[in-house]
Amino acid sequence: MVVSPSFVCRGKSHAEGLGVLLRACHDFCVAHALPLRAVSQIFVLCDEVIANIARHGYGNKTAGHITVRMRLRAGGLLIVFSDEAEPFNPLVFRATRTNTAGGFGLSLLKSFADKARYYRRRGCNVLVLWKNIK
Repeated sequence: MVVSPSFVCRGKSHAEGLGVLLRACHDFCVAHALPLRAVSQIFVLCDEVIANIARHGYGNKTAGHITVRMRLRAGGLLIVFSDEAEPFNPLVFRATRTNTAGGFGLSLLKSFADKARYYRRRGCNVLVLWKNIK
């Protein structure tokens, strides 16, 4: 069986949709026999980003969509998250006295992703992560 080096998954920002997205990310990594350490870190990255989009981006609003794209390339994995929530750049977020409980997941993002960039395009947040795979 030939496994595609890329996939796209779109889900709703409610509990069931988040589960579908996370399973798809995990299954993609396992299907490509990525090293266990990389799979664990990728899963944490995906879980944190997807949960933050649902919790903070869409908040209590009607569930919105989250799209995750993954593509294996020489030396690593490209992961692209996009959503139509309020603009939010997680790469410049800083915990303050009023939000001291937050920010831990974002620090994991910065430590597990080898490269990261954020931009806003056509009303969408786009977070691009690169994870080296050894």
